[in-house]
Amino acid sequence: MSRPALILALAAVLTATAANAQFPARYVAGEHYTALDSSAPTRAEADQVAVIEFFVYGCSHCYEFDPMVTEWANELADDVTFRRVPATFGQAGPIYARVFYTAKALDLGQAFHEAFFDGIHQAGRRLVATDDIRAFFVEQGVAGDAFDKTFNSEVIDERVANATRLIQAYGVTAVPSLGVAGRFWTNPRQTGGYEPMLNVADFLIDRARD
Repeated sequence: MSRPALILALAAVLTATAANAQFPARYVAGEHYTALDSSAPTRAEADQVAVIEFFVYGCSHCYEFDPMVTEWANELADDVTFRRVPATFGQAGPIYARVFYTAKALDLGQAFHEAFFDGIHQAGRRLVATDDIRAFFVEQGVAGDAFDKTFNSEVIDERVANATRLIQAYGVTAVPSLGVAGRFWTNPRQTGGYEPMLNVADFLIDRARD
């Protein structure tokens, strides 16, 4: 082999090795992610891959992960849908789930989501009593009666119940975690960190396309 050809061959090997080190070609079910025995509902179209972030507002790890997953979700391909589902386990889980779905019903968007996280983890506000939650919504420009009507509505009851059913369908036991295509879920304990979890999610999205 000529010297130029040898250099090109070595370069190709080094490039492939670096790529494989960053994005392993294979992750293992039961080690890096969990494969579900039966499919969970996704609400996605047949040609879409649904990704769900399960989180709890009171979880410091979820707070730390939030900007990372937001940036990652904004860069997903057009055939991938992303949404958040609040986990309802733990003492405050159901209350925080009501907060999340109330904010969505009032169309408060990402700004409220981040502000509520900050209120708990930066300002040190507990925000689990209804009066305190109501006051927070009012601070964000929501009329008190609009909050009361929405927060205590049957619509929010049903959305929280649906979140609980979805968590049970995925078998989620820890947050933050990511569900993919109604077939898989993964979390930082399995992957060894937040960035590796996103890499595993990318791998699972590709698997779901097959």
